[in-house]
Amino acid sequence: MSAPTLMFFKLISPRYNARRKLTGFNDAFPGLESRKVDMTPINTSLSPFDHRQLFFYRAIGDLPSNPNIHACAHLYASDRNSLFIVANHFGVSDKFTHMASLSHTVVFHSPALHLMMRNQAKEKLWFCQEVWTTRAGGGRATHHSRIVGPGGVHVATTFQEGMIRVGLGENQYEKAYKKSLERL
Repeated sequence: MSAPTLMFFKLISPRYNARRKLTGFNDAFPGLESRKVDMTPINTSLSPFDHRQLFFYRAIGDLPSNPNIHACAHLYASDRNSLFIVANHFGVSDKFTHMASLSHTVVFHSPALHLMMRNQAKEKLWFCQEVWTTRAGGGRATHHSRIVGPGGVHVATTFQEGMIRVGLGENQYEKAYKKSLERL
């Protein structure tokens, strides 16, 4: 995610969440609702390479019945916050200055029917994404995940390599952001 995009989300997200909390209204625009499981009790005593993170997600709004659109929603879910999770596992989520995806691979293991985010009765279905990392160093890291659908069906496996640059000292993010704006 680019620095301007990241800054946009840091500015807009709190307002959106406050409005949603106050009004209970969530935009009907198709997207995903994602819920993060607090894994702190499990991860505290583990090495960052053994940390796990679980997300449950489902569609918001009405997705067309085209399975390719549902596959795209799973692609989005697999990429949404992926490198941030790696930074969290290593305790540098507030110290990175640059972050970018270098490659992102998703392998779907199931027929299109298992990718659909609604069942025959038009009920929204929850999917679970389990996330971990196997490599971090030299400013690069890997992100892996397994996506499991209703009934425990292993729907997809993902792999992402990314660049995560960590700054030294306070306010490195702000300095890097301002420097990136100078290049525009």
